[in-house]
Amino acid sequence: MTKKNLHLDSVIQHAPSALSTEADGAFIMMDVHKGLYFCLSKVSARIWEQLTTPQRISDICLGLQKEYIVSATTCQTEVLSFAQQLFDNGLISEQTENGQTH
Repeated sequence: MTKKNLHLDSVIQHAPSALSTEADGAFIMMDVHKGLYFCLSKVSARIWEQLTTPQRISDICLGLQKEYIVSATTCQTEVLSFAQQLFDNGLISEQTENGQTH
């Protein structure tokens, strides 16, 4: 099976099985079906919070550039890498042009 790579025009959102919470100042997310959990940095948590609704990766980057001092290239590279890790672990899904998710 070929690995699906996300790109700046990919529209992503939380996978239904992904849960998240804040505990003692740490932001934690988990996939209950796979038994995976992750502790997120402040910026990663900010990205995660935006994914309650479908978001284009490029739009996430534009928003982060307004909140943080970061170049477009660095922001795009880091957000794409983080999103790809989430996608590869089944924590987010990608929405196709016709509204389907995979």
